[in-house]
Amino acid sequence: MSWLWNWLSGNAQSISIFGGGFFTLCIALWKWRTNTQKVKLDLFDRRLAIYNATMDLVCSVRRDGQLNWDQLRAFSRDTRDARFLFGDKLAKHLAEMDVRAELLIREEKEYRRIRDENLEGIEPVLDRLEAITDWFKNTSEERDRMFQKSLSLAGWRPSLGWLTRARS
Repeated sequence: MSWLWNWLSGNAQSISIFGGGFFTLCIALWKWRTNTQKVKLDLFDRRLAIYNATMDLVCSVRRDGQLNWDQLRAFSRDTRDARFLFGDKLAKHLAEMDVRAELLIREEKEYRRIRDENLEGIEPVLDRLEAITDWFKNTSEERDRMFQKSLSLAGWRPSLGWLTRARS
């Protein structure tokens, strides 16, 4: 046993340096994993905000069949980062929603003008309004699929960093 004591006392400094380095490595890996999870959570939160803005607009169209300029401005403002967070396909779809929402507002204004002044030609305006609201209703599944790819938490679980492996 004396040989072990002699070896430990002779190499104590090396052992403590190695132990301290290993401990530092473990902490660094743990912090790296925590920071990675924070980035994923931040990305999820930003994507969820765009999804919520989109659903607010769609629900207004489906519930009321109309929008106002404040709702459209809020949608445009809240979804402007979609290209960077989701990619081009969803960004193009949201841009199309923006265009159709503006058309809906303009057609609704035209409908009210014709109705209030008792003018003829209200049927084509009603047809255009119906076509726009139908587009919002008919594209809901496609829109949900595009969002689901980036917002799904299936397979995600919290991790203890380097102690366990979490699926990305």
